[in-house]
Amino acid sequence: IFFFNDTATTEIYTQAFVGSVRCVQETVSELTKLRKKLGDDFFKTHNSRLGFMSAFVRASVMSLQKFPAINAVIDGKEIVFHDYVDMSIAVSGPKGLLVPVLRNCDSLGFAEVEKAISDLGARAKAEKIALEEMVGGTFTITNGGVFGSMLSLSLIHISEPTRPLYISYAVFC
Repeated sequence: IFFFNDTATTEIYTQAFVGSVRCVQETVSELTKLRKKLGDDFFKTHNSRLGFMSAFVRASVMSLQKFPAINAVIDGKEIVFHDYVDMSIAVSGPKGLLVPVLRNCDSLGFAEVEKAISDLGARAKAEKIALEEMVGGTFTITNGGVFGSMLSLSLIHISEPTRPLYISYAVFC
């Protein structure tokens, strides 16, 4: 991460950095096998399906805990580190994509993540996501693959402090 002496240069650099396309194509064959093997039991136990997102959220949380600078934000000339992970996750609504925040992901297990994402998705479709639920994320995951896309731009809230990094992925089964 680079810091510049004047705010304008920092903002220009930050916008260019955040606007860049970053796509991590995940190899999910092992996860697909695991879902097939454990999916029915997972649903019976947790009343929620075992999807890909919980694995991506948990993997992201583990990485963010190992490398806390990635979960930090740039606020002026300061780096602000977080001891929690609030994951912004894109969900589809009737008027387009929304990016609500899944709070305290670092304390959630697979089932809790799947239920929370399912709830956010259902409320997005019903247009019941509040504005307060779409601010304050410390990290963003976007899945353009649901629309058949190999590359996609993540949805970054410009009004929030700049996130130095995000993950965008596509899943094709």
